[in-house]
Amino acid sequence: KIVVPALGLDFADGQFRGNGEPSSWIAKSDQLGICNGLVLDVRTVGCRGGLMATNQFLACHQRAQHWRWLSGGGVNTASDVLTWIDIGCEAVLVATALSPKFGHPHHK
Repeated sequence: KIVVPALGLDFADGQFRGNGEPSSWIAKSDQLGICNGLVLDVRTVGCRGGLMATNQFLACHQRAQHWRWLSGGGVNTASDVLTWIDIGCEAVLVATALSPKFGHPHHK
C-alpha cells in the first residue's frame, strides 16, 4: 500500500475556509515533506457550478510549483478537465459529470 499525503485547501466562493492564509499552510506542509496539494471550492463539488477555484489554484500553484497539484469541483465536461490541466493540475477530480442527478448515461 502506498500512502501519499496531500494538503487539502478548501475554499468557498473564493474565500479560504481554514485558519490563516493558504501560503502558510503550504510553507508548513513543505517543511514536513508534503508536496501534494488539493484545491477545491467546496460550493461547486457535485454541482454544475463550473470551475470556481481556478484563481485560488493558480495562487497556490505559483507558491509551490514543485508540488503535484490536484483540483476539481463543478467539472462537467472534458473541456473542464482540459482547463484544469492547462493551468497546471496533474490530476482532476471528476464527480459532477458522473452524477446520476445530472443525467449521466450510466445511471439511467
